[in-house]
Amino acid sequence: MGILDVIFGHLAGPSATRPWLPRVMEGLFAAAPDGIGLHELLARMDKAGLADIAQSWTGSGPNKPVTIEQLHLILTPHDIKRIASHARLEPQEVLGELAEHLPGVVDALT
Repeated sequence: MGILDVIFGHLAGPSATRPWLPRVMEGLFAAAPDGIGLHELLARMDKAGLADIAQSWTGSGPNKPVTIEQLHLILTPHDIKRIASHARLEPQEVLGELAEHLPGVVDALT
């Protein structure tokens, strides 16, 4: 099963009412240079001092939330614009979707 299969499987419920949501995740998790990928995301979280949040997503137990402010520490303005363009959303909408769904998607991927 590929990464996109896992993402689509996890988002089956939310993506039915938010058809752009899979495109947000595709834009984030696409292979470089089109995306940053899972390993790069986790490395950036560690570097930004968010390792405890990342570990909650990759380990057992409840997933800690991530805020839009924390996403700004992880994603560059270029990353956000690229994902927004891919999803056909505004950058702030992308950040809201990522804040809401990224913990569960990373949990499902790991």
